[in-house]
Amino acid sequence: MAGSFWIGDSEIAAYVASVGMDKFALTDSRAAHVAVFDVPPANVSHTYVELRDSVIDGALAPDGASGAFFSTFDPVVILRTDVLDTRDGLRIVGLAPDVTGELEIDRLRYRNNAQPLLIVNKKGTLVRSDFLDNTTSDVGNPMPGALRVGLARSDLRVSGSTFAGNRGSASAGGAVLASGSDISLIIENSTFTNNSIAAAAVGMPGGARGGSIGWSSVSGSTLVLRHVTIVADGMHPLGLTAPRSAASAPMPTTSLASTTVSCAAPATSERVRWIPASATSRTGAIPVVCRPASTWSESVPAHSHSAPWGITAG
Repeated sequence: MAGSFWIGDSEIAAYVASVGMDKFALTDSRAAHVAVFDVPPANVSHTYVELRDSVIDGALAPDGASGAFFSTFDPVVILRTDVLDTRDGLRIVGLAPDVTGELEIDRLRYRNNAQPLLIVNKKGTLVRSDFLDNTTSDVGNPMPGALRVGLARSDLRVSGSTFAGNRGSASAGGAVLASGSDISLIIENSTFTNNSIAAAAVGMPGGARGGSIGWSSVSGSTLVLRHVTIVADGMHPLGLTAPRSAASAPMPTTSLASTTVSCAAPATSERVRWIPASATSRTGAIPVVCRPASTWSESVPAHSHSAPWGITAG
């Protein structure tokens, strides 16, 4: 047995790494930079990771790397934890070819980080969490502000969470971006407010779309929004967008139920509507438009389509 690595009731400004342990736990503590690595192949080490009642705080390392990185075959559990002011954010990666190790995140407060929460090759839940004022600015490495799910075979259900004031550097997905293949992302009972895309991203090919949620190079994947509210800041593109997959690839599936879209715009402006993301014109679009009022809010009827539809700015 490899043993356990437990840190409790401590404050650590230095880099902490665990390699090949059975369990790593950070509880009731404050740390700047934490990493956990399993040793491939899977029968060599399996590290169960737990963060509980702790803070990953970039203020402890103002001039260096800060954040947390977990690369493991086994479950990752994060409870009542804050990730604040970090340079590298929180990254959780499963090591096996298929989705490995359950992921449980409950009451995470993710605020003012320079990279999004990254989830790759994991299956699990993210509930009762807040993503506030996170900003990525490197257009050369496009990222959303708050949450990126994907690369391959990720399965995540987000519920009861808030995404507000996040700004991404990608041309799609200011707060959340799903990218890769064979991804399942379900978002329910959550709110997106004042999320946007960096000004530099607006000039990317295709323009900036999906200030709240975006897909990129997604094939054979599923996105479901259920009882979700998306509110624009009246200045940046809002909503959901996804590019069309290659002709030979399985089409993504998008499903929406009881989803509300809101925006602020002049009475003459037509800011938001449903369109096939690959369309070059609005022919055949299912419109959702701003009303002649300073603000409006309208429930989008339940909708599903095998092609990648999206909400985008007009």
